Amino acid sequence: MHGRVRYWSEKGDLQFDSTFKHGMNQRRRNVSYRYLSYLPKDYEADAVRKWPLVIYLHGGSDRGSDLNRLYSSGIPDQTYRGREFPFIMLAPQCPEHLRWSTDEWFERFYKEVTAKYRIDAGRIYLTGPSLGGSGTWYIAARYPETFAAIAPMSGFTSHLDYIDKRIDKLLDMPVWAFHGRLDTVVPFEETERIVTRLEGRNRNLRFSAEPDIGHSIHWQVYPGREIYEWLLRYDRKPRR
Repeated sequence: MHGRVRYWSEKGDLQFDSTFKHGMNQRRRNVSYRYLSYLPKDYEADAVRKWPLVIYLHGGSDRGSDLNRLYSSGIPDQTYRGREFPFIMLAPQCPEHLRWSTDEWFERFYKEVTAKYRIDAGRIYLTGPSLGGSGTWYIAARYPETFAAIAPMSGFTSHLDYIDKRIDKLLDMPVWAFHGRLDTVVPFEETERIVTRLEGRNRNLRFSAEPDIGHSIHWQVYPGREIYEWLLRYDRKPRR
């Protein structure tokens, strides 16, 4: 949460040098992240139609500069297997060692993709497991006006005071949180603590606290149908 962080390459080159306070980088850079894209099969058939967008934030093991790593799990894995979805899916890649909250990347990403793709601005959704779960809480709290609903999974939350300070920004946002009680990578309490603060205040809150699943809960969720049907149920005009 606090202190200086530095990373070197195998050749001894300094790759990253920054200072953190309450989990936030004090030397934030404006950067652009590369991303994977998936377009519905009928996207090209109608040059006017706008589509829902699901932004997928990957977990820690998929960080780096090779976009093929993103196919390892989650929604990119499903598209790699040939599954078809009724929405655009974009999966940015976080650089090695960093977190989704380390630098300023989302505004550039959002500006680029909304100019490039026909996106329904009222139906943008955010989800991700582990590192991506933490990133989902953070990005949603920072840009609450952007998302119609979010589905964070198994993410750390206590390392970043920013999430706690802006928790009220999520009161009107549909949230479906997931965490396995047997998780030994990220403690179950990391999601439970945020859900507890939203309970009784967010009328569109769901929490799947699976008793017999660990950190691999995303393998139980993304191959199914319910999470996508739930996300697509919501838009930002008006809330239902």
